[in-house]
Amino acid sequence: MRAFVLTSVAVGQEKGFFGRLAEIPQVLHVYFLFGRYERVIEGKYEYLLEVEGSTHEELAQVLRERIRRIPGVERTMTLVEGNTEMFSPISRDQGQESPQTLF
Repeated sequence: MRAFVLTSVAVGQEKGFFGRLAEIPQVLHVYFLFGRYERVIEGKYEYLLEVEGSTHEELAQVLRERIRRIPGVERTMTLVEGNTEMFSPISRDQGQESPQTLF
């Protein structure tokens, strides 16, 4: 299961932040948010982390006890992958007037 974590890091703390991230095996990728993406998130976050865990509990633990405790991390916002076993993929027929929804 995956989560994407928007992260804000204090100026001057980036080197330590990346060093600590390298010690967390659940962190798969780090993306830098520049240009047009800054406007989408109102400049509140500079980095997008892709994090993987075997359960929701493992993801929560990594976020709570590892990522958020890195010196310089000012704020995070986490987007967790949905339960793909519970919801089947949405199919869209070309003749369909409105897309299917989960609700």
